[in-house]
Amino acid sequence: LNVDSCGVDVSAVWAVEIDRQPIQSLKNHAFQQFPMLFQLSMSFNNISKIEKDAFSGLSLLSGLFLKENNISQIEDGAFDPLIELKILDLRGNLFLASYTTESWQFCNIADKFELFETGPAVYKSLERSRQTEEYCKHQNTYPFENCNKVGDYLDCTTVEDFDDA
Repeated sequence: LNVDSCGVDVSAVWAVEIDRQPIQSLKNHAFQQFPMLFQLSMSFNNISKIEKDAFSGLSLLSGLFLKENNISQIEDGAFDPLIELKILDLRGNLFLASYTTESWQFCNIADKFELFETGPAVYKSLERSRQTEEYCKHQNTYPFENCNKVGDYLDCTTVEDFDDA
């Protein structure tokens, strides 16, 4: 996304809406210029593919709206950096069958906010692949509430007993 000529302080932008454009894919690091982004709407475009690192650096993003595109491929782990995600709107992407996470944190978020269940925060129930289901079962064995979130990572260095993490 090229915003250099717009004269906008991108470090202060908290919402971006790019709807009804001829966009076909979301490339790696597409939004890295917007570190404070809370809401991103890319609905009613022609997006068919989302690359793995498209949302890299968007650790504050809580709402992602991608409805009515032609999404058929989301690379494994693409949503994993979105540790504050609460709303994921994928309605109208008829060719999208599954998403595979590579991160236990996304498993926890998906469980907490029912991102893969029918509920108010998600508008399309995705089928988890067998690999995602097994990964989430394994990774959800330990709760990490006592760790501190630092960017895209959890810092558990202050936890004395990992069973308390």
